[in-house]
This record gives sequence, structure tokens and C-alpha cells, in this order.
Amino acid sequence: MEDDYDPTPPTPAPAYKWLVWRELTQREYGRRSGAAHLDPFRVGCYGSRRMVERLELMYKMRAHEGCVNALHFNAAGTRLASGSDDLNVVVWDWATGEPVLKYDSGHRSNVFQA
Repeated sequence: MEDDYDPTPPTPAPAYKWLVWRELTQREYGRRSGAAHLDPFRVGCYGSRRMVERLELMYKMRAHEGCVNALHFNAAGTRLASGSDDLNVVVWDWATGEPVLKYDSGHRSNVFQA
């Protein structure tokens, strides 16, 4: 029953605004070039509705007993730290979705940064 819960309010999907062919054409013709235009291209691509619709659930990572308030990847992108209302911090192996370390954070109230 818990897996059926969807907290997302019923709102219409946003319009498709970012078009990869248009952005690539702009870069080909020199209207978008160089490193200065790389980040806006990524932001446009990664935040586009089409890209978001292609996302799939990889894992249900279950080690916390409270809601998760904080997530942080390490620099290499191989580990994910999560902080929760249960006052624990969990370090996950991103490739397997398994916890590699779980410890009490020492906080007396919710953990909001990992």
C-alpha cells in the first residue's frame, strides 16, 4: 500500500521547451560555442521534460526509518550520503544501491545536510 502513495499534486505537465536539434544547430553555426556554452547546454538538456521523462527508478534504497532530508554525492560519484529524520547518516554504494556504512549522526533533531 505504501508503494502506491503518490504525494505529487495533480498538475499538468510543463510544455516541451528545449529542443536538442535546435541547440545542436545553434552550436554548429557558431551561435553557441566554447566552454562558456557547455554548462547552459547541460542545464537545458538535463532539466528538459524529455530527459526527465526518460528517467527510471534504479533502486529503492531502504536503510532509514524517517524521511530523508539530505543527499550528497562524493566527488567521484561513487558514494551517496543521506541524512534523515531518524538521526542517522547512511553512506551508499551508488553502483549497487547498498549501504556501506550507517551511523548515528549525534544530532538531537533532524539531519538536513549530508
